[in-house]
Amino acid sequence: MPAASIRRAMPNGRRWFTAVLLFIAVSVAGLGIRPLIVPDEPRYGIIPAEMVESGNWLALRMNGFVYYEKPPLGYWLTAASISAFGQNAFAIRLPSALATGVVALVAAWMATRVSGRREDGPLAFMVQATTLGPLVLGSVALLDPPFAAFVALSMGALLCGTQSVGRTRAGWLALAGVAAGFAFLTKGLLAIAIPGATALMFHLTAVVPQHQANVDIAAYVDIGFNGRGDGFQTEALAYMNGQIVHAIQPDR
Repeated sequence: MPAASIRRAMPNGRRWFTAVLLFIAVSVAGLGIRPLIVPDEPRYGIIPAEMVESGNWLALRMNGFVYYEKPPLGYWLTAASISAFGQNAFAIRLPSALATGVVALVAAWMATRVSGRREDGPLAFMVQATTLGPLVLGSVALLDPPFAAFVALSMGALLCGTQSVGRTRAGWLALAGVAAGFAFLTKGLLAIAIPGATALMFHLTAVVPQHQANVDIAAYVDIGFNGRGDGFQTEALAYMNGQIVHAIQPDR
């Protein structure tokens, strides 16, 4: 029997079971084998451990010193893991591994929504979960995997919002904003810039007249420091056949 026929014949529930089992075996089971990597992993473990020991989850402290370099949500997730599994490498790394699983679930969600085929979900999940970058980052205690998970949720909800109308659209866009807010609580301003730039590009292309056919449409967004030392500057342009048809630019 051809491989494609075998895939079609396998129930979708069994495909999901295989995908999740593979993820657990590859990304979760071995988290506690390696020692912590100095200096990042001990730092991301000490702060949550002090939260658990003191019972004060609002104060970020490392060896007794105040440490507010990053927002608190990533540390809260690790503190919850330490509360459940103790102070060990597995507990400290588990939020990163689970976050890569969330990104893989979003990939499966998007694949199913775009293609309309439920069987694409487990395949997209396995491809995303076993890609080298997420596989490596998911095995290390960092803020990047939880940040990526919340951004992925925000982007997925944003896509669904652009394809919906009425209250459904408002609900998806609200979910995108909430997920971006959680990403902000994990790693700061970049959480707003990524989905915000995407939403801006969608707006720029949407304002181009829809009745025109056979035209080249492109949108560009540039985000960077403005050179005056007082923050970020964003410029966005929409082109049609090489001509600027819409521009958004802050006051200088």
